Amino acid sequence: MAKPMWLGEPQVRAQFGRDLMVVVDLSGSMDSRDFSVAGADSISRLTAVKQVLAEFSQQREGDRLGLILFGDSAYLQAPFTADHQAWLGLLNEAEVAMAGQSTHLGDALGLAIKVLTDEAASKPTNNAPELKNVPEKQKVVLVLTDGNDTDSLVPPLEAAKIAASQDIKVHMIAIGDPRTFGEQALDMSVIEGVADITGGQAFQALSSVELTRVYDEIAKLEPSQFASFSYQPKVSVHYAPIAIGIGVYFILYSIVMLRSRYINKWQSQGEPAVINKVER
Repeated sequence: MAKPMWLGEPQVRAQFGRDLMVVVDLSGSMDSRDFSVAGADSISRLTAVKQVLAEFSQQREGDRLGLILFGDSAYLQAPFTADHQAWLGLLNEAEVAMAGQSTHLGDALGLAIKVLTDEAASKPTNNAPELKNVPEKQKVVLVLTDGNDTDSLVPPLEAAKIAASQDIKVHMIAIGDPRTFGEQALDMSVIEGVADITGGQAFQALSSVELTRVYDEIAKLEPSQFASFSYQPKVSVHYAPIAIGIGVYFILYSIVMLRSRYINKWQSQGEPAVINKVER
């Protein structure tokens, strides 16, 4: 009736794997060959991004990666997938200006928010008791851009506020030259603002080495193991008191029956002797 339980040894489980949405700028300025590489000629910004992302994906075993490309508009190049080779293949197909010459950063953030929220809504909930207190996977966006926003339908800072309301963290990586002007100039106030609003970090990289360091730092901020929890398995032992009760009942019943038989037998053996004595 009290539902007695036996608690097993504590079990510790770790949760690995994140959903990381990578957003890459394909505006015309990404073709600028100003990214320095040790022991080689300068390469374009997009080429440097592809090389570093290839190394980054190898370090994210167990993670699901998504890819959004943007210019005049943003589109989903790769939905979340654990197949990193397929993801890299889709990234390598990206070319400068294939989405237009402009930098619609706010629209790209809006699309990333939509994909992440739709993905979270489509996942079934787990009602297992031991998983009730387990934190959900964090929704993380990595944005690589080399320019300022140009006429997005939703300004980047407004998109960042929407992302924050959906618990989406955005890390901003500026890969442009801060000395440029006009549309290609870096608006670090916007880049840092988006990161601050969403709880992410803002970085700036002007070489492949610096970009690699940025991704190493992000790997520390967003480790593959993002949560661990412990629980004790419960095994019902209601059968034990029931078995003990039934056992005691049968023991007492057996004692009563044996005692009753012994008395009856004793009485049946002693009765003739009493009768004879009375007759005499």
